[in-house]
Amino acid sequence: MDTQKIIEEAKQVLYGNIYVEDDNLGAANRVLFTSRRVVVPSNPYYYGFWNWDGAFHMIGAALHGDRALARDQAETMFALQFGDGMFIDCARVDGSRVADFSKPPVWPWAFRTADEILPLGDDFLAYAFSKLDANMKWWERERYDGTLFSYKVHPYESGMDDSPRFDKPFVIDNLWAVDANGFMVSAYTCMAYMAKKIGQSAEEREYKHKAERLGEAVNRLLFSDELGAYCDFDTKSKRFTGHLSPMSFIPLFAGCADTGKARRMAEIAENPEYFYDGMPTIAYNNKSFDHKLFWRGPCWLNTAYFAVNGLADYGFHSLALDYCRRILSWIEKDGYWEYYDTKKNCGIGQKDFGWSSVFGVLFVRLYGELGGE
Repeated sequence: MDTQKIIEEAKQVLYGNIYVEDDNLGAANRVLFTSRRVVVPSNPYYYGFWNWDGAFHMIGAALHGDRALARDQAETMFALQFGDGMFIDCARVDGSRVADFSKPPVWPWAFRTADEILPLGDDFLAYAFSKLDANMKWWERERYDGTLFSYKVHPYESGMDDSPRFDKPFVIDNLWAVDANGFMVSAYTCMAYMAKKIGQSAEEREYKHKAERLGEAVNRLLFSDELGAYCDFDTKSKRFTGHLSPMSFIPLFAGCADTGKARRMAEIAENPEYFYDGMPTIAYNNKSFDHKLFWRGPCWLNTAYFAVNGLADYGFHSLALDYCRRILSWIEKDGYWEYYDTKKNCGIGQKDFGWSSVFGVLFVRLYGELGGE
């Protein structure tokens, strides 16, 4: 496998998506897109700055040794932060914004990941910490019911826009979403990392405690013994939804899964009836599975990486390596696409997609760590 080619093409895609001022720029977002280098997800279809795309692009900049570009993505998100701490969904080049809901809380993980690859500077971490801390408090205030976290308002807040997870009879507002809670465990852990680096010991202890407490709740309340998997729980009907997706692996990615529960997740991951080895966005045996339809069956590299990295972290190295080989073979053959057809093994959606280029390199790194040739 030509991993160097995969890395080089990833850099071309990321830098090719840096916005260059054009006639489409709306006045409301002129300063946002001209005062720094902003990476858009895909030019021209996804033409703007999206919340979690920006976090992933920050990691991509770090992977290519560009500290200034990494900081630019964070600064763009901070420029769109509301006074109550909320990070909005997106700001488009045309001047419009979507601010009714947010996106999954992955920014602390992005900061830690980028900083471990290419130190962002303790002064910058200290500045960013207060912004991220305000966002964590927003999640606790607006998306926490005293027991667990939920997404609200629209499925778009989950990032998995048309996922069967949110098909009727289930409503996103009523779901304890596995990923919302797993990402918050990860966020708490990463905030503790940042607090330690900038010498805020009290905040470090507080965030570690929050991570431990939430992780315990995830294991107690979001694992279905019947399914043998972590799953979203509908608080209205008091039952698990039964929809398994890569987000069922987020407790492994966050490092909070019990070892026995992680083992059962690995059994599902190695089963071709569920996820092996294309990691579709909904299990193969789900009645709503469609191998070519957006979040209803293709493989998206971000959610696949979260799942595969989680499996690797819990010691399922051979299994994780199988997934790496399959996914990297798609990239080597077709390049970077928005998502990949898990039956025909080809790229589909938008070509030269920004975050795919980021996770392609992360998969290369994981592949190497697991002993891939």
